[in-house]
Amino acid sequence: MLTAFPLRYLIPGLLLVTSLFLALIYVQHRNTASDALIEAHLQREASYIGPQISADFIEAYQINGLRGGLRKMIRHATRPDIRLTLVIDAQGELLFINNPDLQGLRLEALPDPPPKAMIEVARNSQEGLNWLSPGRQTLWGLFPVELEEPSAANGGKRNNLVLALAYDAAKSKAFERERILDEIVFFLAGIVFISLLIWFLLRKVVTHRIELLAEAAHHFVEGRGGFTDDIKGHDEIGRLAHDLARIGRDLHERYLQIETANAELALEVVARREAEQELRLTASVFASTSEGIIITNPSNRIIEVNEAFVHVTGYSREEIIGQTPGLLHSGLHNPAFYSEMWRRIQRDGHWKGEVRNRRKNGEIYTEILDIGVVCDETGAVTHYVGVFTDISELKETQARLEKMAHYDHLTGLPNRALFASRLEEAMASVTRHGNLLAVALLDLDRFKPVNDVHGHEMGDRLLIEIAQRLDACMRTGDIVARVGGDEFVLLIQDLAEADELWPFLQRVQATFETPVRIDGHVFDITSSLGATLYPNDPGDADALLRHADQAMYLAKQAGRNQYHLFDPVQDRQIHQRYELIEKMRHGLAENQFEVYYQPKLCMRGMTVYGAEALVRWNDPERGLVAPGEFLPHAENHDVIVALDQWVLEQALRQQVLWRAAGIELVVSVNIAARDLQREDFVDRLRASLQRFPTLPAKCLELEILESAALQNMLHIRKVIETGRQMGVSFSLDDFGAGYASLAYLKEIPVDTLKIDQGFVRDILEDRGDLALVHGVVGLAQAFNLKVVAEGVETPEHGVLLMRLGCENVQGYGIARPMPVDKFEAWLSASRFDETWQAWEGSYWSAEDYPLLMAQRDHLDWIAQLIACIDGAPLEESECEFFDLRACRLGHWYDSIGHTRYGHMRAFQDLGVTHAEVHRIGAEILHAIQAGQQKEARSRVPELLVMKDAVIASLSRLQRAVDEYPLLDSPRQRNLPGISSGSSVE
Repeated sequence: MLTAFPLRYLIPGLLLVTSLFLALIYVQHRNTASDALIEAHLQREASYIGPQISADFIEAYQINGLRGGLRKMIRHATRPDIRLTLVIDAQGELLFINNPDLQGLRLEALPDPPPKAMIEVARNSQEGLNWLSPGRQTLWGLFPVELEEPSAANGGKRNNLVLALAYDAAKSKAFERERILDEIVFFLAGIVFISLLIWFLLRKVVTHRIELLAEAAHHFVEGRGGFTDDIKGHDEIGRLAHDLARIGRDLHERYLQIETANAELALEVVARREAEQELRLTASVFASTSEGIIITNPSNRIIEVNEAFVHVTGYSREEIIGQTPGLLHSGLHNPAFYSEMWRRIQRDGHWKGEVRNRRKNGEIYTEILDIGVVCDETGAVTHYVGVFTDISELKETQARLEKMAHYDHLTGLPNRALFASRLEEAMASVTRHGNLLAVALLDLDRFKPVNDVHGHEMGDRLLIEIAQRLDACMRTGDIVARVGGDEFVLLIQDLAEADELWPFLQRVQATFETPVRIDGHVFDITSSLGATLYPNDPGDADALLRHADQAMYLAKQAGRNQYHLFDPVQDRQIHQRYELIEKMRHGLAENQFEVYYQPKLCMRGMTVYGAEALVRWNDPERGLVAPGEFLPHAENHDVIVALDQWVLEQALRQQVLWRAAGIELVVSVNIAARDLQREDFVDRLRASLQRFPTLPAKCLELEILESAALQNMLHIRKVIETGRQMGVSFSLDDFGAGYASLAYLKEIPVDTLKIDQGFVRDILEDRGDLALVHGVVGLAQAFNLKVVAEGVETPEHGVLLMRLGCENVQGYGIARPMPVDKFEAWLSASRFDETWQAWEGSYWSAEDYPLLMAQRDHLDWIAQLIACIDGAPLEESECEFFDLRACRLGHWYDSIGHTRYGHMRAFQDLGVTHAEVHRIGAEILHAIQAGQQKEARSRVPELLVMKDAVIASLSRLQRAVDEYPLLDSPRQRNLPGISSGSSVE
């Protein structure tokens, strides 16, 4: 294993390992003896320091007395390893201790105190002694101190004291271990230095020279040079390098000699091989070439063929030798073809062309044939040589490529490129003959759900079936092509007049009446068709296709399963729409748009809880443009996505400013259907919220149209659920104006329903709108949804909505949309109609709803009678005008009304007024029937006065119902003071 390492690494490595091994032995020895050595060293230190302190104490005592001696002792006792310094008298009492916390204690109370016997021994000794406590934590140094004091009687008295030094054994041992560690580090550093010095010397004298010698040998073996004389020295390595260099020079000289001889021999061998190769080459090429070769004599009889000829034609060599090439003729070329071929051979000595021949099995194949003439020295023809290549597969591949380039790979129908070519040809024919042609674009309705639900394979099979049906209904000369996805384009030619197109389009759509059945699945597919006529539509091929596409789009907008003919007027409108979209795009870039805010009010409490962000366009040319003039044109274009994103960002930014000013509102932003359907909508919404981290997501509400959600309900549901997880709420805008249903509300998890303003605006006059609003409110309550009514324009709208249970409203009756500055000013100074505040605390029961409808019925009755005076036919029966119990108000009065409100004075007054209205109405109707129109019209003011009286009576009844409990109302049944016979004023 050691021989695998270079010497330059091996030698220093061995030295270093050996040094470290010796160092570890030394460290182990020091660690083994450390405790004993430390204690011995500690005792030596104590034996040395103690007498020195004792002598200094005696000297200071003799000069300054006991106080001076103690001060001297305190200065000596500052070593960090001396824990206590004591002076003990002859009776064993403490005269001095350097720790104030232990002052006044007896010797026995000290930690690890020395035995008194040891103190006596120390007093009587000459040099003192050391005593290590049993726990080996404290080392006591005990030293005698002899003091002589002058006596009054006999000249002096000796006083024997004991100086006791308490060493902290742990600290002392730590000091000693540090000293030993320094000693070990110094020893290791010395060993490493010596190892490096030895390695340097060995490197310079031995390993470097051996390395150079090994590198020179390696180069010599690879032929990159000889040994070098750069390695000097008279030792073994130097002599070895010198001898190897001499051997290398000799070998190199011999190598050059051999190379020269080999080169001369190679030239001779090459010359011989070339001669042999030329002989073999002709035979090899003839035998192994992939082209067929045929050789004939001047009489055109075959004398030789190669294997490729046999393989292509199917004839063996024995069968073809002696025959003429005419054996291969297919009969597809006339005699003139062969005459021209031989004429050119005789003239040029060469011919090349495409020939169709027949194999032995009768199969026709195509070949590229090249015929050459071989002549002798005199110019006489000796042979004809034909070389051919079978290109049958190439022809088939070319045909397949041509089909792939011009036909749809799935359905086999012509593709867009081939259709465009045929359309150009057909347009040229129309120019020559003066007839008509039609281009129709067909798109399958709701094909995407087939792929989403059943997979793309099922969708492809459905497209194949549709393509076969379309191809079957085409006339001779007409073309159907697939131009992508579920779109097909039809070319209908030779139309004498435009009316011939309609039966054809009807026949095309009739092919979809039969459902498509695939593997047990039934697909009821319809189509939308758009067509244009040429030259009535004088465009080029691209324009015709574009116009057909526009017509198809209009057919889809009209409700699908229809066909539509292109109209140039509509085309101009489309161009205007595109111009408007470009101006909108420019307006966004130039910051021409502005966000207006329309408040939302909760009428119970008169609280502005939110606002709707509405976009306005400040066009430099037209001024302020209302959204109805530009938003409908952008709904199906990506510019609406950019506009939605801009409005959302502006609304979020404004909310941050409002919240900083103490204004907390829920701002709703309208999201277009195209934007909502995009896959990246949720990601863009999340990114917008993250740009305003201080704004809670619950401050944002997104309003969507129900028609937008119906286009892809699964996607919209996922978008709403993800948005609600982020904290954003969703509102269903213009509810009731589209395709809303109970199942629809169940599938789309919105938080709020907004009743379309078209229904709210007419609830004061239209009984149907009133019923619809009441139904929507009940529907929202059933689904536990918040409901907002748009289009509140008068105080009466608000009162009626509160009675129906709708508290949240929005409309011009509250405030119009305003810029930010005006909106903020309106918030600070907003005041609301006193009528709303008067009805603020009332809660109308659903059981009292017929009372509201009674008022609408009365107004309808009056309006019909007045219209009859002006000549309108009478829509209601005469009984309803002559019999006060037959009209809807009278029917309610005698049934539900009497049962529920019969005990109330206001209800009884209503009956009297209602009877008077019918009396006047019957007289007016008699006058109309008698032809006395003037008399009838003169009674109208009186009728209107009584109409207002009925309305006033109904209002008093409504107020009474609101202010006083009804006996059969669960919420009011137990109120005191009401009995079945009481009459409420």
